[in-house]
Amino acid sequence: MIPSLLKELNEKQLLKESEGAQCLYIKKKALPLIVVKKDGGFNYDTTDLAAVRHRLIDIKADRCIYVTDVGQLQHFQLIFDAAAVAGWRTSQRLDHMGFGLVLG
Repeated sequence: MIPSLLKELNEKQLLKESEGAQCLYIKKKALPLIVVKKDGGFNYDTTDLAAVRHRLIDIKADRCIYVTDVGQLQHFQLIFDAAAVAGWRTSQRLDHMGFGLVLG
């Protein structure tokens, strides 16, 4: 999933280099998604982008509900916005349901 994600984002010219990392910037958002770290590794931004793409494109989901720690809200808003910028999200509904904080 990740190689095809990177290929598509590069073909759409959505990845921009920043200090050796490949980032996806969303207009009017302070922080980018770091899709490829400067050491070539991947992180939650990468895997969550690949997962939302899989759900919207491959599975053709109409609605996805992400139930996580409320502290992840900003992260998932960026993922959902990136899905729209990449053209994967059209009329599908993507929701985040925060349930509290995970400590420890």
